[in-house]
Amino acid sequence: MSWQEKVKGFYQKTAHRFFSWVGPVLMVSSSVDEFKAEEYSNRNDKALPKTENIAQTAVSQNNDLSVSIYKPEVYRDIAELDVQKAVRLVSEMTLGELIQKGLVSKEDFRNYQFSAEDFMQMKPGRLGQKLEAGFVAKRLGRPKGECLTGVRSMVARKWGYDVWTHSGEAREWPQQVAKSNMPVVVLGQVKVDSKTLEDKGNIKREDLKLLQNSIVVIDGNVRGQPAGHISLVCAKFDAYGRRTKTVSYCDGKEDYDTVVEKKIGGGGRRYGDNATVMMPSDVTPSKGLAEFVVHLAAERTDNAVEFCKLLGIEGNQADALMRDKQTCFLAGTAGFSKSDVEQKMSRVYSKLSAKKKTADNLDVSPMLAENSLMRTKASQEKTHIQIQREPGRHV
Repeated sequence: MSWQEKVKGFYQKTAHRFFSWVGPVLMVSSSVDEFKAEEYSNRNDKALPKTENIAQTAVSQNNDLSVSIYKPEVYRDIAELDVQKAVRLVSEMTLGELIQKGLVSKEDFRNYQFSAEDFMQMKPGRLGQKLEAGFVAKRLGRPKGECLTGVRSMVARKWGYDVWTHSGEAREWPQQVAKSNMPVVVLGQVKVDSKTLEDKGNIKREDLKLLQNSIVVIDGNVRGQPAGHISLVCAKFDAYGRRTKTVSYCDGKEDYDTVVEKKIGGGGRRYGDNATVMMPSDVTPSKGLAEFVVHLAAERTDNAVEFCKLLGIEGNQADALMRDKQTCFLAGTAGFSKSDVEQKMSRVYSKLSAKKKTADNLDVSPMLAENSLMRTKASQEKTHIQIQREPGRHV
């Protein structure tokens, strides 16, 4: 054999051995890459929706929604509501209607800080006028210590509600009234520090003088009158809107300035440091209170259509309470709620993220190992057979 043939044979044997070892490794590496690509493709095909249909996907995955954000007659974002128009409408309603329509609850009034302007604007209705007329007709003198009897009997006569207390003490009357259907609304309380007379309630002590035909119940004081005091408070104003005096009626007639300045506050005073204010339910709210009601109701719903229904306005009439389209467009609420859409899309993305996390945590290593082992074993068997068939080769 010539040296050329020997060299050629050496290169052939070396190349055959190299590819017999490298070939299976390349095949395993290629199969792993193929498997990963296939797994990634399968996971994404199952999890990710088409981007152009993301809004429709958001809606389809929330079939429990009670309103459609794409129908203006069903849903309009609360930001489209013209607040000032709504306030004017609420200002024309009575306190009782606000509760009856569900715009506020009885407890909500106690969360509002009343001012002197509020009480000056809240004019007495027919209910309060009837009570005052009844007391005036009796030509009462000084109170004789039967304040609860005087007020209770007049309310029964003029309104038809005879509310008793178990103890017969005036301070317990508000609790009994709350259990009845008497046409009054508890606005809140005066609460003062017995040492400094600092106001801590939602009604100021000094503003009691501005009440127009409202019932006030003052709690008791062990050093003075434990039973407390109750009366109908009636402020009087001149033609310029200035208060001239405030009188109150119970089983007698009294100057209420003296009661407020000298008798409320506990300590060495006659009555306690708390006073509950009840106003007839046919009184209309002040502008400040109306704004409070509108903002409070708006916080509890994001749908202006539903809000209008609470006001008794439905259908096309609701358009009168909406802001103009240009203003709504600039606010980003032209016929639908941007925040509502974002919320629904966020839910979809959360679900997609959960699916992706589950797929990423899937343990595929045993499958890869088994697949690789099977491919390697098959490749080695194929190489072994080829070597046996090669001429002049003995294994």
